[in-house]
Amino acid sequence: MERAVGLGLTKKQIAHLINIGVPTLDQHYERELALGQFTLKATIRNNMANIASSPTHRLSVAAAAYFIAREPE
Repeated sequence: MERAVGLGLTKKQIAHLINIGVPTLDQHYERELALGQFTLKATIRNNMANIASSPTHRLSVAAAAYFIAREPE
């Protein structure tokens, strides 16, 4: 559910995928709908940080540069 929201699916699309109505989706999945994008972005940022800090990952330098370039000041 959270991943679907994070990937940009609409409530209507998600409800259709799990064969329920939008009101039922809203009622039973309020938390997931609210946190979907945040959760996905946090997971991606965590993965990037792990790659960036790895001494052996082949993309560690590129990931570190990307991560640092986008860090808040």
